Amino acid sequence: RYEQPIDEVEISEPDWADQHWRSIEQAYRKAPHFATYGPKVRQLYEAVAKEKLLTQVNERFLRELSALLGLQVRITRDSDYAPQGKRSERLVDVCRLAHASRYVSGPSAKEYLEENLFTDIGTSVEWMSYGPYPTYPQLHGEFEHAVSVLDLLFMTGDQAPQYCLSRAADAPTP
Repeated sequence: RYEQPIDEVEISEPDWADQHWRSIEQAYRKAPHFATYGPKVRQLYEAVAKEKLLTQVNERFLRELSALLGLQVRITRDSDYAPQGKRSERLVDVCRLAHASRYVSGPSAKEYLEENLFTDIGTSVEWMSYGPYPTYPQLHGEFEHAVSVLDLLFMTGDQAPQYCLSRAADAPTP
């Protein structure tokens, strides 16, 4: 369903949340801060288990994990703005309607994003850099960058926000 709008994607596996949670619990139950944050994350999985749409699950996780990490971010959906157009034009319209001064995108979008459309409305385009991440102790082997934020939370506890907001050179000392 390549052309299906992302906000219409339904979850097909009814027991997905329980399966996810069991995997997380098994992988992290020995983590230093699992006893503190595990129950909160489990409650989150229980809360979203009955959701039908993937976008509802994603939004709930973004909001709850941002709150757990103490990150103060405004989260909105493009439907809050009723944007017009397709692809880059739609993104530009969301930025215009939200009065955004900058748009941050993943590096793979460089191939298709029409930057000039953003600059035409006074919105700068910034490209997300995924690393180098500050390292922290992990349960198994050498530091692995490609993990969930849950790894960071279970391993560093209340220090996690400092890792989210820092560059490798500024990272807290483990």
